[in-house]
Amino acid sequence: NKWYTSTSASQLESANLNVKLFKNWTEKTIVHNRLIYCDECNKAIKTSSTICIANNFSWLSIENLKKNLQKEYPAKSGNTLFDVYWY
Repeated sequence: NKWYTSTSASQLESANLNVKLFKNWTEKTIVHNRLIYCDECNKAIKTSSTICIANNFSWLSIENLKKNLQKEYPAKSGNTLFDVYWY
């Protein structure tokens, strides 16, 4: 995740390589590369969009992630730490 910092192409390239080194892949494994920013206003989102696209990443904010999780999983998980943060 990127909190108030810019993103470089080399960081995302390195992340892609590290993910590819993970050994438990199957034919059905789907990888979703996400670059997470702290908020919608972060200027780094605009400056990083080209780098993200070039390295097969999408970008979103914590608020986007929270909204998406609450849509997909409307019930609390039962994990107090997780639920306090997201709900």
